[in-house]
Amino acid sequence: MTRVYQLCLQAVRQALRPIAPALVFLLLSAIFLWQPLLTGDVFLPTDLSYRYDYMWREKAGMLGVDVNQNSTLSDVSDYYFPYATYAIERLQTGHFPLWNPFILTGAPFFAAAQAAVLDPINLVTYLAGPYNYWTWGAFLRLALLGLGTYGFVRALGRSPMAGLAAGTLFMTCGFVTVWMNYSVVTTLVWMPALFWATTRLIKERLLVWVAVTAFLIGLVLLGGHPETQFLIGLTWGLFCLYSLFLVRKHNTTTMTRSIATIAVASILGTGLAAVQLAPFFELLLNSNAISQRASPVLPFDAGQTTLRLLVLLFPNFSGTPLLQAYWVPMFTNFNEQTGYIGLLAIALAVVGAIHWWRRDSYVLFFALIGIAALLFAIRAPGFHLVRALPVFNVGHGVRWVLSYSFFGAVLAGYGVEALLTARPRASGLRNTGLVMAGVALTGFAMLLVIYLVVRDVNWDRAWGPMISHEKMVSLFHPAQLTLYWPVIYLAAGAAVLIARWKGLVSSPVLGLLLVLLLYGDLWTFGSKYNPVTPRWTIYPPTSTINYIRANLGHERFTGTLPTLRPNVPMVFGLRDLRGYEDMIDSHFGHLYRRLDPAMDVSSQQDLRLTPEQYRLLQVASVRYVFTLRKPRVGTDASPFAWRAAEDKVALYENLQAVPRARVVLGANFARDIESAEQELLDPTNDPHDSVVLIGQGPNTPVQVLASGTSSVKWIKDEPELIEVEANLPVPGYLVLSDNYASGWEATVDGRSAPILRADVAFRAVALPPGRHTVAFYYRPPLFYAGALVSCTSIFAILLIAALHLLRALSKR
Repeated sequence: MTRVYQLCLQAVRQALRPIAPALVFLLLSAIFLWQPLLTGDVFLPTDLSYRYDYMWREKAGMLGVDVNQNSTLSDVSDYYFPYATYAIERLQTGHFPLWNPFILTGAPFFAAAQAAVLDPINLVTYLAGPYNYWTWGAFLRLALLGLGTYGFVRALGRSPMAGLAAGTLFMTCGFVTVWMNYSVVTTLVWMPALFWATTRLIKERLLVWVAVTAFLIGLVLLGGHPETQFLIGLTWGLFCLYSLFLVRKHNTTTMTRSIATIAVASILGTGLAAVQLAPFFELLLNSNAISQRASPVLPFDAGQTTLRLLVLLFPNFSGTPLLQAYWVPMFTNFNEQTGYIGLLAIALAVVGAIHWWRRDSYVLFFALIGIAALLFAIRAPGFHLVRALPVFNVGHGVRWVLSYSFFGAVLAGYGVEALLTARPRASGLRNTGLVMAGVALTGFAMLLVIYLVVRDVNWDRAWGPMISHEKMVSLFHPAQLTLYWPVIYLAAGAAVLIARWKGLVSSPVLGLLLVLLLYGDLWTFGSKYNPVTPRWTIYPPTSTINYIRANLGHERFTGTLPTLRPNVPMVFGLRDLRGYEDMIDSHFGHLYRRLDPAMDVSSQQDLRLTPEQYRLLQVASVRYVFTLRKPRVGTDASPFAWRAAEDKVALYENLQAVPRARVVLGANFARDIESAEQELLDPTNDPHDSVVLIGQGPNTPVQVLASGTSSVKWIKDEPELIEVEANLPVPGYLVLSDNYASGWEATVDGRSAPILRADVAFRAVALPPGRHTVAFYYRPPLFYAGALVSCTSIFAILLIAALHLLRALSKR
């Protein structure tokens, strides 16, 4: 029996050995996500609605909701949750979500990229539903980040313990934690695996690694966050160039083959993502996203650079949203500053760089790129000028910390391996431990001095803080371990090294303790950063929401900004004129910016609209308005009628809104967009009877006919298909107050018909007299062309993998 037991045990070990790293990282991911996994609550910060949205804020006490756990995560609840919910609902009904009818006056959904509909983890976890999706998506992404980093370090020739340390560190680093539920991490998750596959490709040049590298490039490009994709692509490109330089030193022919394989993988990977890239770039060019997100070149600011550096070392130095103690000026927010990997991790990375830079040619590259990324992120002197370069001036430069975090984690793994090779009583262990203890003591002393200066010299009052003096004192108090954890873990790491130097622990135990300290440091910082919310408190319908759902019909509503915040209405299937989206049609955006000053009102103000602003509501078919005070056009309140109210929120009906689909018998032609805007906003223009069209044609005077002689009947109102029946006594136009966007086609009685740009931002179709069926189809050509390219690339990747398999089998 003993022999049988031993054989069984050996068989189990052999079976588990290949998957052991995956199991370890799945376990680490589960421990990090203990909140949603153990409580069963939803991994979302929708509790913020009970503090910031007047639709729910009065109900917080009644429902017992702990509000405002983390105010920096509002994009997750207001942007990503509605988007994921919409994608899941459309896919569950067998439809691919190309168009979003619920924001603005309709907008491309899939082409906007950030929903990342085709990301494999999304496709798998969508099956869990709109609530459980968030937990399981984060769980898989953390594990894959760790496993990919482990694989990369192992491919570089380092030990399993080095890979475990690097993977543990990167999967839980501050950058990953704060962006965990954003498309930033949806994109980032494939970066370590891409570096792993590329390393294997350059070293082995096997067909299978061409296929794997191409596949991972495609997944990065399907991840949904263009800025992160650019930074990953730039870092990966530099890594490839450096690797090719190393290859060239040994064999020019080998370098040529490596260039060819990388080029093939890049082409196939880009082709795999063409289904998303092609419509994305078309949408990007038709929007003002680049100019709106471009940042001016700011002069070097020593104070800001110092603060950014301190926050990288002590993540809660600028306060923490978990304690509502974020005190820095609003030049950024906590997420945009954070790139914490831990003082212990930095110390280990320094050890790794010093020990290995002569032995491993990649170490110099990791160190240089990591330091450069750090300097870019903190806007060091000279490096802040990079923001002036094309492409580099778009987005948030602080996200360079993704490269700093990744290579810092890799070098920390190198450092762990270096320390594991040292024997007890080795001077290197003692000296490293003493230096780390000295740095920890110095860091603690610095924080203590700042605390005393804040408490006794009132430094914060002179500077002009955003929080109370008492809260600032509490933040820097030594008993507030939130700020002091980095030096505590660094000191613990020093103690472990001293213990090893004295022979009190073995080398394997040393490695395990260092990994646990690295994990504990980041777990302490980030395991509760993303809150959980009870399922029953996530955007519960209110009486006013139920009223508008029952009465809105095919039209739209809008509201003042703190009321039923933009994008949230998607959860209820309501069309909102507002909407958070990075890429908005430039003509629509230019026209409807005029509404912003009126809709951003406080609870103490009436909603006062100018005649021009009211005209914009009319032509967009805005039938209802959520507001905190009575809406007026100038001083005239007659266009609005009260319909419902709840707490401070009142719902008014716009009595003069035009139907979303309407027949008009008069038209005015404008030569360009600017002239069309003037014509549309002209007080003599009545959108009920006439439409402003772009182009050349005879102006048609408004024909006053008996009521009931023209009509519109809705047949279908779906995101990608709209069908109506129109009846006209004389020639006229069917006007649809939906976004005039590329990809829409129209038919009249089954025959193709041109779509005219109507009222600057909407659609119209010319109709002859009589009864007609008019249909609008969303069929973006670049989506289908991109899908064809993607399918071709997938076939080529699979073919390459199959050829490798056949070649391997033939050698047996």
